[in-house]
Amino acid sequence: MIILEAYPPIIPMSSVIFNIIFWGLVYIIYKNRNKSKDMAGLWRIISMFFTVLLVTLGANYAKKKVKDWWSK
Repeated sequence: MIILEAYPPIIPMSSVIFNIIFWGLVYIIYKNRNKSKDMAGLWRIISMFFTVLLVTLGANYAKKKVKDWWSK
């Protein structure tokens, strides 16, 4: 099936590399969060960012579902 190999990859390699580096840094900061005050502060900022992101995305999803339910 040569036709399947003719398409470009769905996810570009630069995106894969960026994700590996980003999540690798997050993991390294998480593992070292108790070793110094700087890492603890950095981890607190990162965890707060992900918490706010999760709450915002969840509220947006819930708002859409409530709007759809209310309009029925």
